[in-house]
Amino acid sequence: MMRPEVLGVWALALIVNQFCSANSLQLGAARYLAVRDERHARLSVFFPMAGMLVLPLITFIPPIAASILLPNIDELFPGLNNPTEASYVAIAMMVLPSGMIGMLVCSIFAATLTSLNSSLSVNAGVATRNVYLVLLNPGANERELLLVGRVLTVLLGFFMMGIGLFLQNFNDLPLFELTLALAGLIGMPMTVPLLLGLFVRRTPDWSGWGTVLFGTVVSMLCWFAVPTETLVRWIGFRSDLSGLEVADMRFALTLFASTIASIAFFFFSKLFNPQDTSERALFFQRMATPIDLETEVHGDSVGAQARMIGWLGIIYGAGVAAFALFTSQWMDRLAFLGSGGIVLLVGFVLLWVANRSNRKSSLFTSS
Repeated sequence: MMRPEVLGVWALALIVNQFCSANSLQLGAARYLAVRDERHARLSVFFPMAGMLVLPLITFIPPIAASILLPNIDELFPGLNNPTEASYVAIAMMVLPSGMIGMLVCSIFAATLTSLNSSLSVNAGVATRNVYLVLLNPGANERELLLVGRVLTVLLGFFMMGIGLFLQNFNDLPLFELTLALAGLIGMPMTVPLLLGLFVRRTPDWSGWGTVLFGTVVSMLCWFAVPTETLVRWIGFRSDLSGLEVADMRFALTLFASTIASIAFFFFSKLFNPQDTSERALFFQRMATPIDLETEVHGDSVGAQARMIGWLGIIYGAGVAAFALFTSQWMDRLAFLGSGGIVLLVGFVLLWVANRSNRKSSLFTSS
C-alpha cells in the first residue's frame, strides 16, 4: 500500500507533530499549571508516558482485528463514505455482551464532550485574558471577566458547530486524514510559539501571533498552491505516487514546511527585541521559582479530590458490575464483573489515598 520511504516520512511527521503538541502550553505542558509541586509535575509526565506505551496495545486491537474478521465491512455499513472508520464499533458489536454497547456509546460521547469542553474553556480563557483584558478593557474586574468568558464559550461553541457543518463538504476525506490535514494547516503554526515561548527569551510580544500567521500562510501555500508531486520531486522522491501516498506526503511535507517556517519566524522576531520586558522577566523568574506550599497553596485538596472521585468510582463500578445479574451467559457476566471490578478497585484505592492524606494533614496541623 505504501513504499517504505513514504511511510518513514509520514511517521516522522507524526512524531514531530506529537512531540510539539505534547510539550506546548496549549496541550501537554498545560498540565503543569495544575500540579501542586515539582514532584507532582514529574509524576504528571511519567503516568501519561506509561499510558502511551500500554494503551495503544489495547486500543489498536479492535481495528486491526476488523481487517481480518470483517473483510466485507463496506457491505455492513453501506451508508458510510469510509466504512473502515466503523471498524472499532463493528468489533465491539461482535464481542461485547448486550448492554455494554450502550456503555461504549456513552463513553465515546463522554470522551468527546470532555475534550470539547476543555478546548472551549482554554480558547475562551485565552481570548478573555489576552485579548479582552489587554486590548479592549484593561480595567475589567474578575466578575466582568467571568461573564465575558462565559459569553465567549457560547460563541466559540457555535463557531465549532459551524466548522463541523462546513467540514461535511469534505465527507469523502477519511476522518483520520482530515484530522491530520488540520494539524498540518493550523495546528503546528499555533503550537510552535506556545512551545518555544517556554524556553526562548527576548522576543517581542507580537512574535506569537506573527508566528501563527506566517506559519499558516506557508502551510496553506504548500497544501493548496504547490502540487504534491512538485514537492516530492524537490526532495528527490519519485513522483509516481499512489493516491494514499500523495495524501500522506502532502500532510508530511506541509507539516515540515509550516514547522520550519514557524520556528524560523519566531527566532527572527528576536532581532526586534534584544531586551527582556519586565513582564517577560517576571514570567521566567516565577517559572524557575519552586512552589512554596505553605504560602502559595492554602490547604491540601488532594484528599477532597481523591474522596470525590473515589466515591464516584465505587458508584459507577457497582452499577456496571450489577449488570451481571441480568445476563445468563457466564462470559457476559465476567465481562461486566471484570470491567466494573476494575472501576471499583480504583475507587477504593482513591478512598485509601484520601484517608491517608487526611491523616497526614491532621498530624501536620497538630504539630
